[in-house]
Amino acid sequence: MTIYIEEAMNIEDIDNIKKDNQRCRTGRRLEDRSVRMRLSALRFAITERMARLHVRISKDGISKSGDAVLLYEGREPTKSELSTRIYSEGGADPIVVDESNSFSSRSDGKRRNLTIVCTRVRDRKRYADIQKLMSNKKRIRQKYSNTYEPELSGIVEAISEQDIVIVERHSRIDLDSMSDTASKRHLYMRLLTASLTDAIMVDPGRQVDIIIDTPPIQSRVEMIELARSLQRDGRKVRWFEIRRSASDRYLTVHDFETGVVSDMVEGIPKGTVIFNEYIRKRFRGTIRE
Repeated sequence: MTIYIEEAMNIEDIDNIKKDNQRCRTGRRLEDRSVRMRLSALRFAITERMARLHVRISKDGISKSGDAVLLYEGREPTKSELSTRIYSEGGADPIVVDESNSFSSRSDGKRRNLTIVCTRVRDRKRYADIQKLMSNKKRIRQKYSNTYEPELSGIVEAISEQDIVIVERHSRIDLDSMSDTASKRHLYMRLLTASLTDAIMVDPGRQVDIIIDTPPIQSRVEMIELARSLQRDGRKVRWFEIRRSASDRYLTVHDFETGVVSDMVEGIPKGTVIFNEYIRKRFRGTIRE
């Protein structure tokens, strides 16, 4: 767990502690008792002031993209809300969000659209347990693109048997007219906002937890504003979070839905057949721009 502090009691002291800690990480033993005491004091101060500081919490390498977001009802969570979070997970429907394609010219040439898929889940434990059906070969993260029959159909069929609703929004990517970062970010956020709204409105009276895969373009500020605007509009969003799909069970399962729906949007036979056989019955609306 890494905690990034935007404000501190003594910047110079924290910088010195970071240097001492870095020396420890590179192999030297931390013999200086005063350094250990300073580290303990800093951890305590950080914990106690968590609710008042601007804190970003992330795991692994999420923070490197600058997109780490964790909000509770549109604001920074308090220490108490963070500590009780795991026990209150069942009180809301997860909305799991992922996109296919990226804005890179090196991406899959068959996919011409940016497609965002949202899945609203009623039974989160049963949904996450689908991951147990995956072979999980060592050192290989299993996903839609590297799973083949008959295992692929078995996983997608298990997804289709869940109490879920799937929605999507997509738009053609024109790299010639979308060369600047701002226009790419605008397209991503427009599709994300529309698809999230569709998923929320499936049952607007029930709380949701929104889980979004790390975006293809840096958009942390826009994500925070989206979370807050949903609150202003009266949407019942509890947790709003960006996670890494490689380390999240919901996003790992959801990758298969995203792949199938994206294939349907692009007219790729592999996914189109699977979509019509399994996913269509859980799909809300029509494939549309």
